[in-house]
Amino acid sequence: MQIVKPLTDGEVERIHEASEEILATVGLHVEHEELLRRLKAGGATVNETNGNVRIDPPLLRDLMKTIPASHTICQMDGTEDVVETGSKHFLTSIIMPRVIDLDTGKPRRPTMADLRRNNAVAQRLEPVKGIYRMEEPTVEEKVTSSCLDGLEEYICNNGKHIIMFGTNQQLLDRCMAIGQIISESQNIPLSKLITSSCPIMTPLYVPQFYGEYMLRSCEAGFAVFGCISPNAGATAPYSFAGSLVVGNTENLFVAAVSQIIRPGIPYFYMYSPSVTDMRTGKGRFYSMDRSIARSVLAQMGRFYNMPYISDCCGSMPPRFDMQTGAESFSAMLTSYSTDPAWLGALGVGQNGLSFSAEMLLIHAAWLEAAKFLDRGIMVDEKHLGVENIRQAGPGGEFLTDDLTLELLREGEFFSNDLFDMTGTEDGKSIMERAREKVDEIVEGFESPLPGDLQEKLRRYFHDERRVG
Repeated sequence: MQIVKPLTDGEVERIHEASEEILATVGLHVEHEELLRRLKAGGATVNETNGNVRIDPPLLRDLMKTIPASHTICQMDGTEDVVETGSKHFLTSIIMPRVIDLDTGKPRRPTMADLRRNNAVAQRLEPVKGIYRMEEPTVEEKVTSSCLDGLEEYICNNGKHIIMFGTNQQLLDRCMAIGQIISESQNIPLSKLITSSCPIMTPLYVPQFYGEYMLRSCEAGFAVFGCISPNAGATAPYSFAGSLVVGNTENLFVAAVSQIIRPGIPYFYMYSPSVTDMRTGKGRFYSMDRSIARSVLAQMGRFYNMPYISDCCGSMPPRFDMQTGAESFSAMLTSYSTDPAWLGALGVGQNGLSFSAEMLLIHAAWLEAAKFLDRGIMVDEKHLGVENIRQAGPGGEFLTDDLTLELLREGEFFSNDLFDMTGTEDGKSIMERAREKVDEIVEGFESPLPGDLQEKLRRYFHDERRVG
């Protein structure tokens, strides 16, 4: 199912060649001394005086060959899931800088109750295989607490694979320690419990902490992906292709670093661009432009034989309106049709700043709609129904026909509990239905973790507070 006009093979090759040229002649600036040493030992051209790192095409191509096409992750109970191109697993956040209040319709700061509500829904959704949590303080927390209460609430009630976004040294240390506790308690390799997002400061810059984060994530054997977010007009050329060259170059750099540090660890291609609105100076992350990026990132991932991550939702307005529906459903259709390994950005709105448990459920319903549209129709002998038409004859009816009874509950036609399929004036809106479902999920939620593991984790958080 093609949604966006794809690049030609020749155009993909041109993007690749341009990125190779930038990586070999311009390079990236790296401020981490140990990472510079390791990259030099691995064959990269390193200027230790100014921190410039360049990677020649032959070395890059050799490093790309060691990236596996699939990776097995674990949930907290040991359940395994294979992540590869086409696996289409969901990953979602449970907190953002804002939530959209359903009663007022306005964005506001998140509370601990919001975090619990969002997490309960994420835990319930079977397609969600990975969860990340932005380091964002709730109303009840002080920024100086480093969001420890929110981190404890998330970790002690999370049964899903952990997606780690390290934003500071303290959080990185805590995630490593928490992962080790879970690994030892559940007898699961640490490398299967955590996938790590390694950021680049666009354009082409790796500051000290990002270098430390990248190095430690790779040393631990985590699957990694670059958090690659060029902004057209600000940190990248003001063109789709120019922004893609910057993002592709940064992807190739993080991928190469991962294989130099620990050959054979999984790497996921990820490209999350935005564009500067020249009228306001603000970045637009989730306008319609983004669907083109979703399409081309898949083409680049396939070109390199790398599994890839595509955000499948998100919208610009801080409202639940028709624009939100149009932008986020077009995102779902585009991303789903490209066969990614991971689908992200569920529940996200307001240009990536807000989150809603209700939208998380709605986006999951849109996944079912995308699956349905992608499936098409069956035209085998049974579904053609020639014999059924013959038996009914002219003027016949099919209400009690054998084929009707057989296919009635087999999903031949689209149905989803969140969609209003009544066509009547008193039908409930999709948001009303989602809110009722969220309330039901939250009321019955219990932590999926065993009691002994919860106790070990809470003891860790108790000790962290005592240390300060």
